[in-house]
Amino acid sequence: MSRKKNLDNYDYAILEILQQEGAITNKELARRVGLSPPATLVRTNHLKASKHLLDSRYQVNWRLLGYYYYVTVYCVVDSSKKEAFLKLLRAYSRVREYYQLECESLFGIDLKQAHYVLFGVFKSKEEWERSCESCILSKEVVLDFKVFSVLEKRQSVLPVPLNRV
Repeated sequence: MSRKKNLDNYDYAILEILQQEGAITNKELARRVGLSPPATLVRTNHLKASKHLLDSRYQVNWRLLGYYYYVTVYCVVDSSKKEAFLKLLRAYSRVREYYQLECESLFGIDLKQAHYVLFGVFKSKEEWERSCESCILSKEVVLDFKVFSVLEKRQSVLPVPLNRV
């Protein structure tokens, strides 16, 4: 049985609102979905426990903290050294997110390689270059990489539309 079948319209309404406003109070959330605050809190906790709702972190404005250089990096890693590469990434706080790609079937790429996309924030291009050489790419785990400087960072302000039951 799919998890989606366990959700009702109130659950979907809670998810839609929290996509847009993660810092909303439970009282305001309850008012907007038409439930009592205790009932809304129970539903929100259930959505967290069932992993429909992953977390409620605030998004940091990196530029106001002096981080003006954003990069996206495509890396090719020897599969036998994948764990060493992941250990490097987890230890380095400037890499904010990373994703492993499944691209073998699309591009006929060697199955002995793992492919990643990394997203990082740095104070300057020079800091990135020092960090790149000393922390991530100088290790003998990365076979190839391509760096893309992000000129403008934008995010959609629209929530992902959810299919209601």
